[in-house]
Amino acid sequence: MTAASVQTNFETDSPIINHPRIDQKRLSEARKILDAGDALLYKPTRAGFTTSAVYATLEIKKRTLFVAPTNRILKETICAAGRGNSVQVLPNCFCLRLRDRIKEDRFLSQLPLLLPKCEECDMQKKCPVTKILADESPVIGITYRKLEALMLSKSKIAKEVLNKISSVEAVVMDEAHEISLQKVVRVPAFYEFNFTLSYSNLENIFIKWLNFNRKFEDKIKNLIRDGDSGHVGKHLSSTISNDDPLNVKQLIAAYDELYELANHRKELDVAEKDILALRDIISILSGHVIGISYMREPNGKSGKVSLTGNYWISVMMLKRFLTERVPLASHIYVSGTLIEPHPGFFSDLSGRQINDKIFPDLNDTNSKMTIHPDSYKLNSHNFSKRIDEIVNKIGTICKKNPGKMIFVVAPNAKKGQIIQKSLIETMGPSAPVVDYYRSDLTQGVENSARICIAIGLAELPSNTYDHQAWGENEEEKWIDSQRLRRESVDSATWQTLSRVKDPNGKEESTVICIGVTEKQVRNVVTWGPGGGSS
Repeated sequence: MTAASVQTNFETDSPIINHPRIDQKRLSEARKILDAGDALLYKPTRAGFTTSAVYATLEIKKRTLFVAPTNRILKETICAAGRGNSVQVLPNCFCLRLRDRIKEDRFLSQLPLLLPKCEECDMQKKCPVTKILADESPVIGITYRKLEALMLSKSKIAKEVLNKISSVEAVVMDEAHEISLQKVVRVPAFYEFNFTLSYSNLENIFIKWLNFNRKFEDKIKNLIRDGDSGHVGKHLSSTISNDDPLNVKQLIAAYDELYELANHRKELDVAEKDILALRDIISILSGHVIGISYMREPNGKSGKVSLTGNYWISVMMLKRFLTERVPLASHIYVSGTLIEPHPGFFSDLSGRQINDKIFPDLNDTNSKMTIHPDSYKLNSHNFSKRIDEIVNKIGTICKKNPGKMIFVVAPNAKKGQIIQKSLIETMGPSAPVVDYYRSDLTQGVENSARICIAIGLAELPSNTYDHQAWGENEEEKWIDSQRLRRESVDSATWQTLSRVKDPNGKEESTVICIGVTEKQVRNVVTWGPGGGSS
């Protein structure tokens, strides 16, 4: 079924649209975007487009699929705005038969979980995972990851869910920069396990993994040699055809065994990191294209070569969904930090020309935000030397703002844990919670704090995007790789800092940087219409 055969069933006649808390100016602009159809929509962060688009969907009675990178965005932003007129396509970990086991062991939720035979399940009608099949809500929410899984699945239930969500008239792809610069699956070359695999399907896949590494051993060694001799200015990545990708039957068998292995990991003395590596190896070997990339951490003396996958699969599955499943629906790509890895990227995904549009900063949110830079640049080399200084400065800021919510963000999860531990040792229970760049709380969701302490930037290793770079020679590919990395760093940083902006443009917000210079701040804030305030 495609958009041509849509018959919507709206149970309410949009009384919420006239609710006094609804910003009518933003609602009007969102309605114009939805009415106009296809769009590559540039918007200021925290401008309220996504929430307004949900309201507009209900007002104009246009059945719309909202795709987002996280379930948190779907729950707290999209479905919350739907107020009973929305349904979320949940991941399989919410299956009623799997849910209790996952509550007991949260690690299992990190695995690709296969649904039991839904058609034979006596709880199917009340299961949140299959709720979409009997739901006629005009607003549907799904993550990019779940959509990809549905497109890859051959199960009857997956096809039924796909048929249901393919009946929409519009597809709004929120935080669309996540499509452009996705996190790729990486496993170090020649990764081996410290245990004996007693599962035949997993064992066969591991043998396949080792054989692939051996086949390209010379290429791997050459990349290590070239990278360790000086990685700056070099494009240290290549893509290789996988002539024998895992088929659906092999994937199902492997995921079943992976789940069993995870359930018995403690008695088998299997490390969780090894199980996750197996998960990623399965993903890599299921693709027709595999990348081989060298990466070195900032200021690291040597690097490592990893095999990468899933980026090409993700893009291909999204393209197939848009061009084959919803070719007549409007395709709207939205972000406050919209990035095209190369010209025409989004138009190519949709199979037709997608033109630029702008959602204005109607409440002038940027002008109410002040960013205070620091005098030095934080990096991996000086982080440990400055940890006491960082902790003391956070403590001083908290003392100057008693009773106020403060959003503290670290460069990454590991450094966040270090800072959090030191803060608790220094401040006790009054220490603020430390988040980190690129967490679920740093884009697309509400934040009540109006003060942010930003420690460094959302930095990435220099060769992170070599696998995605374009160019006719090594130099051009290196330049393009650095462009993508810089855009990713600035995008993730600006998304995070913007959490403390007041979407209504009434309250002042402040960002106090630690280890971020004025030049770095100016690079970060020059996103989209209006830029930032420094």
